[in-house]
This record gives sequence, structure tokens and C-alpha cells, in this order.
Amino acid sequence: AVQGALVITFRLDSFDFLLRDTLLIQQGEGTARVLRHARLYAVNAEGLVFFDSDAERAWQYSALGTPSPTTLAAYSAPEALGLLCAAENWDGLKTCPSESVQRRTALQVLPGMQPIADLARQVAESPSRGSTRYCRPEDLSSAPALGDACNGAWYLVGYAPVQTPLNGAVWLTLFAEVPEAAILEAVAEQRASGLAIAMLIVPLVIVAALLLGRTFARPIRRLSAVALAVEQGYSLDERTIAQIAERGDELGDLSRIFGNMVHALNARSEELRTIYQIGTRISSSLELRETLEFVITSLRQVIPYDWCEISLYEADRREIVPQVAADHDSLESATPRPISAMQGYLSYLITQGRGLYVPRISAFEGALWLTGRSWDTLQPQSYLGVPLKARDQLIGVIEMVGAQAGQLNADHLRVLESVAVQAAVALQNAQQVQVR
Repeated sequence: AVQGALVITFRLDSFDFLLRDTLLIQQGEGTARVLRHARLYAVNAEGLVFFDSDAERAWQYSALGTPSPTTLAAYSAPEALGLLCAAENWDGLKTCPSESVQRRTALQVLPGMQPIADLARQVAESPSRGSTRYCRPEDLSSAPALGDACNGAWYLVGYAPVQTPLNGAVWLTLFAEVPEAAILEAVAEQRASGLAIAMLIVPLVIVAALLLGRTFARPIRRLSAVALAVEQGYSLDERTIAQIAERGDELGDLSRIFGNMVHALNARSEELRTIYQIGTRISSSLELRETLEFVITSLRQVIPYDWCEISLYEADRREIVPQVAADHDSLESATPRPISAMQGYLSYLITQGRGLYVPRISAFEGALWLTGRSWDTLQPQSYLGVPLKARDQLIGVIEMVGAQAGQLNADHLRVLESVAVQAAVALQNAQQVQVR
């Protein structure tokens, strides 16, 4: 029988005060310019924002992304989010007069922040910390952009779980984000500042060349040379960046920011190059089987799947028929057995008309996981799928699974969606040639 209960309470105003003070910690000049644009906020697994460092607290007690009906029902009641005190000069440390107690407004939903809601849920399921990049729409009430399109601004966001002291369960996920534009602006300002200082001390260079060359002017020139080389298309000078980054001053901060930015840019460029090569090759093929096999083997170069299957859609019977399959290193036989497209994850792909990314199948509630597929023996833990559509016509689907949770991620979904657009057109052309 239950003998009692341990209740842990948190002062929301104290936590909010801590978040705001974090942004006031003194930093180097370059970092401080970036932090002026930073925002800290804490989100639970259901996508609800409990703390927001924004001056207007615009997101506090809002739901990020598209919450489930269960979440909406739980938090829509006025009492669910607590009460407000409208008394003047109330400091949160004394009892609020009863006549000043007010209920909170209805839950605000921000669909445009779906990427953050998904990340908060992922961290709650599998505690981890890290950073990523996402597009925040100008209108947060609209759905987020798909693929590489961005109808707002790109943000870099770091995240870490806030775990309870008793069992380590994730209570909240703390996010810290900054616009990419602010980082680029800081790099440009620091470089311009360095060049201006160099010009002002020209008369003293002859006397202090050796000293300044080792302490200040020389690192700036080296960093500027690296930036110029990157601008002209050369690879990043890792050694120079590492040497400057060892400094404990603003130049070290700037070097680390610049190096991280170039690494992200190079990774994205390599990804685009691979997508272009795949698109160029499949666009020249008119053989259906050859096109299918090339697409499935090419995807292995950029996505670490354990099993991938491409199926064609039979619209009259609302079924898909597997055509080709591959494991992580070779083509495999695909059983051309029709599968109903109106159930499980397939139903989601076809009715929603967009890709589906499931980092942990056992925790996903958006659609039912069905057995009886060719990959059952792998006991898949993660899933990725996209519809193949050309000229508003559904051609088929590409599906892949991973044996480990988190093996397939959101970046892989972005690549797969980019390839799927070109693959759908190539498959449609191949089908038309085959009919002729």
C-alpha cells in the first residue's frame, strides 16, 4: 500500500530569473555581440514552454509545434498552467492578494516551432545534449518549411536535458539559440575591427612589428587570410584555426565560431554535391529497373540504413508493390507482394504527402508499426520514409530502417526528400518509356 508521496516543487519565477541572468554573464566582445541575440527557453516532452528569456516572454506557456489532442486537452484548462498575480510591485516572494489572482489565458500553439518540439521529445526519450540548425518561420502560426526551403531565418540551437535528482528522468529540455545571421555579423565586425586597428597602428608597426606580430596583429592577419581563402573556394586551414582558437581572448572565441561555421558550410556543400551527382545520373536513365537499383544503391552513400526498399504505388487498388531492396552493402531480393497503403506508416506517407522520420519506433504514436515486411528479421528501431511524387501524382515510396534507435536522423530525412524529388521524375519517365 502507498504510505506517502514525495513532491518536488519548483519556483518558476526563480528559474526564470536564473535563465535571464545567464545571458548577462560577462563574455568576450565577440561572444557578447552574439549573446545579445540569444534566447534561452525550457520545453517539456509535450512541447510546452515553461521558461522564456525573451523580454516579453512571448513563448512562455505556449505549445511548440502541433500538440497531440491529449496534450491540448490537458493544458487547455485555465488552471492547468497555474495562476497569475496582477498586483502592482509583486515580487513573487510574498502571498498574492486574493483579489489580484488571475487565470492564465488559453494555450497558444506555435506550429512553426515543430522542429524544436520534436527535438524536446527526442531528448526526453533518450537524454542527450548537443546542437543543431533549424529554420524558424516568420509566422510561427504556420507550418515549418519542408526540405531545404526556409520561409524565415536559420538558427543555431544548443540543447541539454534538465533531469530530476531522484531518478534522472528528464523534466525539461533547456534550449539556447542564436540566429546564424548574428554569428556571421560578429565575424564580419571582428574582421573589420581588426583591419581598422591594423591601419591605425601602421606608424608603430616598424617599431613594434615583432611584438605585435606575436600578440595581436599576426593572428588577425592569419585569420583574415583563412577567411579570404575560404571565400575563394579553398578548404579551411584547420591548423591555423586551432592555433588561434587556443587563445583565451576574443580572437580565440571568434576563431572557434568561424571554424564551426565553415565546418557546417562544408558539410552542407558535400551533401548538396552528392545530391546533384545522384540527380544527374538518374535523370539520364530511362530503364525502370536500372533507375530503381541506382537510386537505392546511391542512397547508401549518404544515409547509413540497414535495409532500404523502393515500392511503386498501384492507385486503383491503393497498394504498394516492392520493386527493389538493399541492405547496407548489397542489393537484395524484393518480394513483389502487394501491401495495403492505407495502414501503418505507409498511410501517413500517402495521406500526409510528406516524409516521416521516426528515431525510436517503440516510442512513436503518430502511426501504427506493422509487421510482415521484408525487414522484420532486423527488428528495426528507427525508420525513414518519403513519398515519390511527380506532377502531383504519387509514383511510389522510399522506406528505410535502422537496427539502432537514432541511427536515422532529421538530416538524413532532408537528404532523402531532396533525392526523392528527382527520383520521382526519373521513375515516372522510365514508366512512360516502359509503357510505350
